[in-house]
Amino acid sequence: MRSFLILMASLATLSCATGTPAASGDVASEAQSAQGAQAVALVRGLANGDFAAVSAAFAPEARIQFSEGRLRETWHQVAGDYGDLTGTGDPIPSSQQGYAAYRIPLKFQRGSLHARVVFGPQGVVGLFFVP
Repeated sequence: MRSFLILMASLATLSCATGTPAASGDVASEAQSAQGAQAVALVRGLANGDFAAVSAAFAPEARIQFSEGRLRETWHQVAGDYGDLTGTGDPIPSSQQGYAAYRIPLKFQRGSLHARVVFGPQGVVGLFFVP
């Protein structure tokens, strides 16, 4: 649980210090769709154990906080609590502190969570899981 909370705290720090704010008003649907698909792919990458690829999707300044090892540790904590990932819902776009963000409903063997993936101009700057 400790790594789970650290990952969430890291998001708050990074989202305040990195990236470009999301566009005001309507985000172009094509860009929004591409980021939403990337957000879902990141979660599926975690579930498939491809932690190196998921870490590589993060902006350079975020990779220290979201290293391959940290992602592995956090995902194993989530999977230990909830079981295997059995499905993902459609990404729901929003913004978080001015950054493009996507909430993805996740179904596991023993419950449900949401992943929240936050994007900056050079890649992903945040990833966390909420009930």
